[in-house]
Amino acid sequence: MDTITVPLIDVFKTRFGFIADETLKTNLAIEMQYISFMVSLSDNRLPGFVKYTIYKDIIVHTACIIESLLSYKLQKMLHEGTIQPAAVTFKSATVSAFKEIYISPAKDFVIAQYKQGYKEEFLKVTTNFKNINDLAKKVGVINKSLFEKRENIRKKRNKIHLIGLNDIEDKYQKPDIEDTFNLASQIIVLVK
Repeated sequence: MDTITVPLIDVFKTRFGFIADETLKTNLAIEMQYISFMVSLSDNRLPGFVKYTIYKDIIVHTACIIESLLSYKLQKMLHEGTIQPAAVTFKSATVSAFKEIYISPAKDFVIAQYKQGYKEEFLKVTTNFKNINDLAKKVGVINKSLFEKRENIRKKRNKIHLIGLNDIEDKYQKPDIEDTFNLASQIIVLVK
C-alpha cells in the first residue's frame, strides 16, 4: 500500500486565519486535514462503491465547513452591528397539541391528530444548514446562484440519512467534489 501524507494541521489553520474563534479555526483545520486525507485516499485504485463513498464523505465534510463559515459570517455581522437581530430570524414548526384518535387493537399503530404552529427563532450556533442558507441569502451574504449551489450541496450532504434514500448511492464522481471545493472557496472569500 502506498503511503499517504497530508499537510500538518497548522497549514489549514493558516487557511482560516481570518477566523477569530480559535476553537472554530482548529475544528475547520481538522476537517480540512481529514478532507485532504480522503482526497489522497481517493487517488488510489479502489473499487467503485468505495470510491463513491469517499467522494460522498468529502462532500459531507466540505458541506460542514461551508455551513460553519456562513454561520460564523452571520454571527460576526450580527455582533458588529452590520445586520440587526430581526434580520436573522426564521420560523420553525412546532407541535402545540397532540391527540390520539385511534389505537389499533394490537397496539401496533396509532392514528393521531396534532396542531402545528410556528415560532420565531433567532440565529444560534445550532441553527440548521437550511436556515443558515436561507438567512445568508436574506441578508445578502450570498446571491441566488450561490444559494442554489449551497442548496444542492446541502441536499447531497443530507444523503447521509441512508433510511431516506430511494436508490443506490453510487452517483458521486470527482467533478462533484470539485464543484463542492469551488463553492467552499467562494464562501471562504465571502467570509473573509
